[in-house]
Amino acid sequence: MKRARYVIILISVIVISLYIRQISQRDIGGTKEFMSIEQKKQTYSDDISNGFIATPPIIFDSDTMENLSNFRIEAKKLINEFPTTFFTCSNTTHKKVALTFDDGPDTQTTPKILEVLHDYDIPATFFVMGENVEKHRDICRQIVSSGHQIANHSFTHLRPTDVSVKTLIDDFEQCNILLKELINKDIEYIRPPYGLVTPNQLLVLREKNLKIIGWSVDSMDWHTSDKNDIIECVLDGIHPGAIVLMHSAGGSDNRKPTLHALPTIIESLKEQGYTFVTVEELLDE
Repeated sequence: MKRARYVIILISVIVISLYIRQISQRDIGGTKEFMSIEQKKQTYSDDISNGFIATPPIIFDSDTMENLSNFRIEAKKLINEFPTTFFTCSNTTHKKVALTFDDGPDTQTTPKILEVLHDYDIPATFFVMGENVEKHRDICRQIVSSGHQIANHSFTHLRPTDVSVKTLIDDFEQCNILLKELINKDIEYIRPPYGLVTPNQLLVLREKNLKIIGWSVDSMDWHTSDKNDIIECVLDGIHPGAIVLMHSAGGSDNRKPTLHALPTIIESLKEQGYTFVTVEELLDE
């Protein structure tokens, strides 16, 4: 009896060990082999070019995972067809990164983000919405006077893939006209709300000599309210030439987690030897 009991215990230990090993080697849903952050960064550094979008390391439900996967696929298709118009990152091998902030300006978070950037003496790119620019013109001017790049995030934040070519172009142009009046500069850089446009829309945008800017590193601050998740998403996906998506307005919490995560992100990237540039500077290299 004792010997049989020992055999049962031994078999149980082996089965449990194999199960734990299997789980540890796969992430949520069992769809991707586990890799350490160091391994992933090595893979990134060996295989980075425009069209790359890092997979966020945090746990998602299956619908979110599928949506993010489809987004990466569709963005890559557009970049393969329009490689000099649509960008997720730069092909540079230099350790440069562009922090970008969408949906502002507002009076709650955008000024505080500007303070953090000023404290660390680094530039960023703000993709602003025309509706918010109309309400907060002084903050928009402050963004420019602080040395940051202003870019177009549409006037009304419509979803491009749900509207006609004309509706989308009119919405972008309405924002561009407002920005030109405000800062006396033509805006060439556009980020579509939700990140994608249709091929027909992109054809017209290319004809207008506009550059469409996506991102290669998503902080997921639109999805999570945990500042540590935001930090992990940025630091895990970072690579030379990265364009990092963050937000400076909106959300039920006015993007406070983004604001709280930002100093750690900046300090960590500086420790890794990264320098900070605007999107325009990154793509002009």
